[in-house]
Amino acid sequence: MVSRLYGESGDSMLERVHLDAIYKLVRRGREHSSLSLPGKKCAFIENGRLLFGDEYEGGEKKEALPDEIMLHEGENIFGDHILLLEKAVSTEPSHSTPQIQKEKGNIYKLFTQVYLKSDKISGNLSVRCRRNGDKIRICGMSKDVRKLFSERKLKLDERASYPVVCDDEGIVFIPKVAIRDEAELKNNDKNSLSQVKLTVLRKSN
Repeated sequence: MVSRLYGESGDSMLERVHLDAIYKLVRRGREHSSLSLPGKKCAFIENGRLLFGDEYEGGEKKEALPDEIMLHEGENIFGDHILLLEKAVSTEPSHSTPQIQKEKGNIYKLFTQVYLKSDKISGNLSVRCRRNGDKIRICGMSKDVRKLFSERKLKLDERASYPVVCDDEGIVFIPKVAIRDEAELKNNDKNSLSQVKLTVLRKSN
């Protein structure tokens, strides 16, 4: 059964040592655990199922990304994402997001949008991929980003290239995952002149 499933994902054959390793992977049943296999393939556990796919689905990068890029006002491209950074004076919707989608021929879709307090940002904003040991402070606690990815059920093939927004003190914002304590401007905050708007768009599938 395992050999047949693997055969559907590629031309390489599995040897006994690979089958034994896969059986161990299944017995452990740890969500998002993975195993490299011949033919640049990978076995991984997701949603309680054994799946096979290309190596990047087990956590490898789809493409090379810069270690880190500084965010400037306007459009910033990071892999399959566009991060649009704007100075904002209110939380009213602007016309910038639909305009950029129109200019990109609807290749990109709105992923998420957040308003950040300027006085809670230390230095410059930048974006990078997740690194080992990354943590973000939320709900008064320091949370491990790897565990947050798992809790939010982020797909394995997205994790290696997922944007992580930082300032000089650490992680500020991870789209649809977490935002650092006190960094987000709420609707009832009065200091509307001290904020930036960050819109994240992702390439449509």
